[in-house]
Amino acid sequence: MGFWKIALVSLLLGNNSVLSQNNRLFYDYDNNGNRISRTNNIESKDHRIMITASVDIPYLEYDVAVDVNNHTLDTLLAVGSTPYFFDIAANGASNFSIPLSLPVGNGGIGPNLEIVYNSYSGDGVLGTGINLSCLSSITRSNEESRFNELYSWNKYYLDGIPLIAKWVDGKTVYYKENNDYSLITRDDYKRYFVLTTQDGMKYYYGDYKGTRAYQLSNADQTTIISWYLACQEDPYGNYILYNYQQDIENADIWLKSIEYTLNDSCNYTQTNRIDFLYNRVKDVPTGFLNGFRVKRDKILKEIFVFAGSEQVRIYKMKYIKDEKDIYPKLNNIQEFGKNNVAYNPIIIGWGKHQGEKCLQKYAFEHRPTDVIQGDFNGDGIEDFLTIDKQYIMRPPEYMDSINIVLEVQTIDKKGNREKIWTTTIYDQNYSFTVIPGDFNGDGLLDLAMLTKDDTHFIIMKAYLNEEGKLGYKTTTRLGGVASPVLVGHFEGNRKDQLLIGNKCYSFDDELVKYTSLEIKGTLPNNGSYAVIDVDGDKYDDIIVYDKKKKEVVAYAINSYGSIFELTHFSFNEGEINDLKFGYFNNDRYADIFFYCKSGEQYKQLIYYYNGKEFIKGEITESHPNLSFLVADFNNDGISELMSCYYTIDQDKEARATIVSYPGCHFTNNIYDIDVTDLFLSPDISPGTTRLDDVYSYKGKSYVYPIKHDLFAGDFTGDGRADVLAISQSRVTGPGVITRFRDVKYSLVTFDEQCSSDVVIDIIDGNAGRRSIEYNSHVQSRVSKNPLIKGLYTHWNKQYSLIRNVNYVLTSDLHKDIHIGKKSYSYTTPFYRKDKGNFVGFEKQIITDSLLNTITVNTYNVLGSPCILYLAKSEYRVGHEIVSSTNYGAELHNLSGSYYLRHTSVFETDLDKQCEKVEQYTYDEIDNIIISDVSYQGFARVNNMPEKRILTNYQYVRPDNLLYKKKPSKITTVYTRDGANSITQTKRYAYTPQGKISLESFNSYFKF
Repeated sequence: MGFWKIALVSLLLGNNSVLSQNNRLFYDYDNNGNRISRTNNIESKDHRIMITASVDIPYLEYDVAVDVNNHTLDTLLAVGSTPYFFDIAANGASNFSIPLSLPVGNGGIGPNLEIVYNSYSGDGVLGTGINLSCLSSITRSNEESRFNELYSWNKYYLDGIPLIAKWVDGKTVYYKENNDYSLITRDDYKRYFVLTTQDGMKYYYGDYKGTRAYQLSNADQTTIISWYLACQEDPYGNYILYNYQQDIENADIWLKSIEYTLNDSCNYTQTNRIDFLYNRVKDVPTGFLNGFRVKRDKILKEIFVFAGSEQVRIYKMKYIKDEKDIYPKLNNIQEFGKNNVAYNPIIIGWGKHQGEKCLQKYAFEHRPTDVIQGDFNGDGIEDFLTIDKQYIMRPPEYMDSINIVLEVQTIDKKGNREKIWTTTIYDQNYSFTVIPGDFNGDGLLDLAMLTKDDTHFIIMKAYLNEEGKLGYKTTTRLGGVASPVLVGHFEGNRKDQLLIGNKCYSFDDELVKYTSLEIKGTLPNNGSYAVIDVDGDKYDDIIVYDKKKKEVVAYAINSYGSIFELTHFSFNEGEINDLKFGYFNNDRYADIFFYCKSGEQYKQLIYYYNGKEFIKGEITESHPNLSFLVADFNNDGISELMSCYYTIDQDKEARATIVSYPGCHFTNNIYDIDVTDLFLSPDISPGTTRLDDVYSYKGKSYVYPIKHDLFAGDFTGDGRADVLAISQSRVTGPGVITRFRDVKYSLVTFDEQCSSDVVIDIIDGNAGRRSIEYNSHVQSRVSKNPLIKGLYTHWNKQYSLIRNVNYVLTSDLHKDIHIGKKSYSYTTPFYRKDKGNFVGFEKQIITDSLLNTITVNTYNVLGSPCILYLAKSEYRVGHEIVSSTNYGAELHNLSGSYYLRHTSVFETDLDKQCEKVEQYTYDEIDNIIISDVSYQGFARVNNMPEKRILTNYQYVRPDNLLYKKKPSKITTVYTRDGANSITQTKRYAYTPQGKISLESFNSYFKF
């Protein structure tokens, strides 16, 4: 969250970013770009950045939440209200924006300043999900580089959009991945970046005009993490300055003021200014931005707007705090005009934590030998692979063998199990091994299987067929088997690598070709291994517990294949019974949980990594017979521990075994749930003969489980981990125990249905209310590694769960009536292949209950960046289609960056009984050179269109513009059935700044 990710919101909202030029006010200007009859002057100011400490800023005082159900307007306040705009994005997010009322700037240039909300967004400068639209930054990325190799950081992001570097005329220039023909360069001393748009607007990021608008790492106070927007300038020299304050100790930076109506070549009489006043939030933990430690605890409290020296507007914010959430939630925005005249505020209502201890348990039968969990089909929901080893009885002279039945299964929210793939591998050894991993980075889990002779690994590539069903095909073999065999992101990219002994294998996309890196150094061969990102550099590391030495060692593998030790420590607290790894606090470092026995005493403790070494945490007393699960059970981005315990007592008098499973609980006591029946076999009462492996429980008899396993993962797709329990027992009859097994699966879900992080109500100053409901079923494959929610670290949410708007109800509280009722549904999510993150949906269906209309929007994605565009829109009254529009589009590949251009539009209007066809042709830099628009009625006499408009464009480039051409000649030919054609030609000339200086035409015809 925080300032630097704000443009991700602009991608979801539309054009609300600092680079959008949709000004709300329009004036007449002279040929120099100045507003007619207005004269301005620049004030002499020192624009250097101010260095301050967070302790100088007071702490935020929370307000009592406004009850949206009983809210009434204050009739004593001024008439009028603060406007806001609300919509639902194609990806199901709810958005609203509050444009701030600002004085116009010189030449029409002024900050595009709005308060923006997006339900997919993380914590911003105005609390959960809310930020300022004018904030923008260029940020380093360590997604493909190690944290400790800053010299290799040559990849940058502009507000979340990857920048593509190119070598042009002897220097490096940058383009956005979704290319809009803006150009990004750096000054010769690399103090700042300059972004130039097609219209000649310039945006400066970093130390421009002495602003020092950049964020420094607090580790060395020299490494720049991000370059912030410092200045915005039009072709006439009118510019805006963005002034910041810094807290070097916490690597924090925040916007202090904006000054505009500036021009170094003119002497204007006044400068417009916007000041921002902040409070601090208590108990904010440290977060991380691209591996850098950052503490951002500022919250925007007031905004002051000045026209010259006169204060013309104030915006005041009030916040509330949920007892379970760290960061504030904006509850009240109130606008004050001149002389502090107040309007009724905008009230924002938030969802609540619901169903705190909702527990659902489902049971079903199956008979595997082993189970491996993972997201095999790439839908963002945890599946499980079952391995059933079926013995083949042979004559004594032959060795027995086994057939292996592999099945990938999934479970829905109601506990229904579905088999999504199965195969049988014949005549194998009992040592058969299968290892899953995403070896080509496509989001599907591939398989590495050990051959019968234990000498090779067979690689099987996962794929989805035309129906979206999971399948596997053999692609290659790896020779040589050694220990250990581990899978992880050792190279830091989206692909898994396979480590076999001292060789690390990387595969191509088809898993046919591979490269092997000889590992220099050795791992202990008598240890227990775990793969996890220890130091937070997005590269997986290896933790080894050496049982002989009683030592824990963390290793990393560098880009040259050398193993080196990160840290180690000796563990002498007792005999280890269980060992778990996770992220138990709000940092990027891995932690280790120990459950051990010392003498007769059981205890548990956590070792926390701090970036240099593991620090031992507090030791707590524990109990025997515990097993533990580590997962994110409450969807907060941090690992929780669940302990499961049971006791077994032999009742000698009753000559039966009594098994008690008191329940499961989290170490922080969120849940205390009785799960006794998870491990119960089918009831064999009555008439059971007493046997050693039969026990009684609550008056009934059961077969004692010979094996039970617990798995934690998001099997149901609600964003929080569930528990899958598998218990195996022998099938029995009266007095007889057979050799067959009875396997019981039980699924426990913890469904809070929490919506505390999304806005569910908005009430404006005119007593209009908008209520929003959400679904919670769509997954985002944002990462396969554990995700750590650090405050101000990510603008876009890093949760696997995405809540989509399901229903919006608009009401007039004055009249107590509903004025809008719309429901939303979605089909088939799209995911970006190379990064795995959620892009949008194939269809969005909008039903208006009051108007009895349905709008169906169909989307498509193009190219590897998965650029989403509207492909078709249908408008229905009832169930009858009234009109439809189809859009053709293509991506112009510009050497790694892409420009989306529409090639055709086909409209059908059944009401008007006509069709409209638009077709476009482009030049090499994506200017339209031919536009062909034709109209045809349904009652056609021949194939000729009834009306046609054919337009040809010629272009010229103004002197001072780098990219965008301007039309110099536009020739349009109008034709119509039964009439002569008319040709209209327009010619244009331009000033060096790109404004029209001359326009002429030879005819005019209104068609």
